[in-house]
Amino acid sequence: MAQWVSFQTIKEQVSMEQVLDHYSLLETLTQKKSNLVGPCPIHKGTNPTQFHVSLTKKNYNCFGDCHGGGNILTFPLCCFDEISCLFPKRTT
Repeated sequence: MAQWVSFQTIKEQVSMEQVLDHYSLLETLTQKKSNLVGPCPIHKGTNPTQFHVSLTKKNYNCFGDCHGGGNILTFPLCCFDEISCLFPKRTT
């Protein structure tokens, strides 16, 4: 039987660095104080300071065109549209 894991448990056990490394984004971001900054992977931005990742709060924000933001659970869905196979986009 599958066992559910709470968001709090995931947030405590998974680091933002692990999530970024999984998607090979660590090398595109640079350290700035306690944050990482770089081009936004959501809308494929080119401005090197528009995407901010807080390592301590485990969240991210885009200050560019998409204004995306979220946490370690929403990052894969927002950045890589991995849920699109379950919920196709409307064409009308």
